Amino acid sequence: MALSLKPALLENATDPSKIQKLMKADLKASVGKKNLKFVVAKNCQIGPKAISLFIITPTPNLYETVLKTKYPKAIRAKGTCDILKGDGGKFNVTIRTAVGPIQPQAVALLVKPAVVSDSSIQAVYTPPSAKPEGVPEWAKQEYRRDAKRILMASMTTDGKIGSVYFSDGRIRTTHGAGPEKEGHGGQTTVQFNVDEKAALAVFKKEYPKLYASDDMWDHFDQWLVKKLKNVNVKSAPSWAKVIVTPEKAQSKPSDDVKLFEIFKNINGKVESWHPSRGTAVKFVTDKQTVAVLEAAIKHINQQKLTDPNARNVAFYAFVKSRLPSFVQYMREPKDV
Repeated sequence: MALSLKPALLENATDPSKIQKLMKADLKASVGKKNLKFVVAKNCQIGPKAISLFIITPTPNLYETVLKTKYPKAIRAKGTCDILKGDGGKFNVTIRTAVGPIQPQAVALLVKPAVVSDSSIQAVYTPPSAKPEGVPEWAKQEYRRDAKRILMASMTTDGKIGSVYFSDGRIRTTHGAGPEKEGHGGQTTVQFNVDEKAALAVFKKEYPKLYASDDMWDHFDQWLVKKLKNVNVKSAPSWAKVIVTPEKAQSKPSDDVKLFEIFKNINGKVESWHPSRGTAVKFVTDKQTVAVLEAAIKHINQQKLTDPNARNVAFYAFVKSRLPSFVQYMREPKDV
């Protein structure tokens, strides 16, 4: 069966209505078939409009490649479905499996808006029952390969994450100031894991009076900036390790080692710095976790919550309802 929506058409699309018509035509042309593969995506900006996609295809990888490069902000999933003819000329789409940030129930809800359907197309999710393995192995393997993300996180020794770091900023989780997404804003960020105990010993030796003062920590932070602002991997002091990539962060947190960040402008001048409560650790996760954290920030911002506690409560509840395995890394709002 030759399908109408080719990868090249999707890659060069400027008319969202044309893409929707092609997806609808391919869906109807597939009637009577079971275990069809599909790719689904949310928030694909085609021309002036952000639309959802539901693409029937025997080669989902080809379309995923286009989506990754052309529509990198789109949330994607893939899986299998049946498309059968129903009573009264209806087309019944049954989602059997889905792998990715979009859950199977949500995929079923996306089908009709994706193809701008009238009442002739119905879509539901029915878990597979004939085969105990559920999600086909090809989908499992591809998702495990494509979904893996290695990030950096600031983590305390009790396993709680303060922030998850990306190349363009960070997402702060439950916190005294509330969850937030913060970008670098054109700044250059230099990050270090500082052996605080060893660094304090050097600071005390150089500035004993400042070490004994009431505002010692402020002086210590300023001293760290002075010592670290112009170092590189090779010239860094023994008590500080420059973190070039997430893989270079520690494997687990330590009471003595703390993340310290220095922010510079485009001319290399220090503009600010940030001492963390936790250690910078290598955090292996997946794209679903990243998508849920991004969505949680968007959710609390859309609610226009400004009170830190209210933001903590709403953020925690959102993540827990969609990604319960991640909340073990977050402080509960009552503990912040």
